[in-house]
Amino acid sequence: MNVERTMQVAQDLYEAGFISYPRTRDNVCEVEEFDIKVSIFFIKLNHHSFFVR
Repeated sequence: MNVERTMQVAQDLYEAGFISYPRTRDNVCEVEEFDIKVSIFFIKLNHHSFFVR
């Protein structure tokens, strides 16, 4: 995926409320913190009206 497409996907996810813009200059994410964020992301995604039948 090129940079332009990556940024568009990130923007779409942001507008849908799945992600927020980073509020730190740090580019490192601890494994435990990443795992929690990914879990929360999938919980939100699983309950989003687009995917609920």
